Amino acid sequence: MITNVPSANDLNKSALTAFFAAWHPLIQLFDDFNQSFGLEDPTYAEELEDYYKHCQAELETIYALAAQASELAMKARICEVSPFLLLLGNGASFGETASNIDFSELRTIDAVDLPNAVNAICPIKVSESFKQRFTEIRKLRNKITHLGGAGKDSAPRDVMRLLVEQYAELWPDSYFLNNWIDYIDSRRFSFFHDGKWTSAEMEFADIQETCFSLLSKGEFKKLIGFPKAQRRYICQNCVYLGGLHRNDMGFGDLTTAFLLDDNTLQCQLCTITSKIERKACSQEDCKGNVISIEEPFPGQCHTCGMDQ
Repeated sequence: MITNVPSANDLNKSALTAFFAAWHPLIQLFDDFNQSFGLEDPTYAEELEDYYKHCQAELETIYALAAQASELAMKARICEVSPFLLLLGNGASFGETASNIDFSELRTIDAVDLPNAVNAICPIKVSESFKQRFTEIRKLRNKITHLGGAGKDSAPRDVMRLLVEQYAELWPDSYFLNNWIDYIDSRRFSFFHDGKWTSAEMEFADIQETCFSLLSKGEFKKLIGFPKAQRRYICQNCVYLGGLHRNDMGFGDLTTAFLLDDNTLQCQLCTITSKIERKACSQEDCKGNVISIEEPFPGQCHTCGMDQ
């Protein structure tokens, strides 16, 4: 009997974990320099170039995780049809045995064959451009694994662009920010999250603006699902859940909600949808006109965060 047969859901969760294990440190890589010097300050162009040279080991790890994420996500798609299709092409032989066979000990379909297998078996295909990117990532990962390095320097912005395209292809209908915060809240650091002085929301708020500023208009739309120019609002639920109202970060450090229509606001971080009314905020220095009307935060402005 074959035991420990994987599920598509478990494989997809592992794929998302691998992806954000690559994405999160990549954004931190940009943010560390931005906090100290400023990514857009031309005065520090030489320092930025030198800094990127010091990032090559981390970027190679990011490439390896990106390759793993793609492989697991494609295996998840195949697994939705049947987990046993993952054993295709490996000529597994089963001799008579009294013990169970663990699925994880069987050889699954080779990584190089995954894109074509997905397109032959699964209702949702992968594009030719994705196949090309996957081949590029896989080859780099193999060089890193077998030779200890990729043999060339990587440009962090190019790596970010590649990860954006990878996510948009593999998880086109998912909540990017919600998956990201789930990852932040699953790491060992989350053990120290007390909701008062530190939380997943605080960690995200620290790097939110660096990330959003780096994304092009097209990339922002692919990941977040809204135009980059569209106004972002405070999600009261995330602010209070993450404890931002108790420290110096302030309400405006976490703006992840967007208007769906004139009466509805949806946060892309926690995915909660809430009803609002459009009227001017009572604070003199706030020009906001999106006010909460639902419990547990009735009468709070989604622009400045203040009670009316």
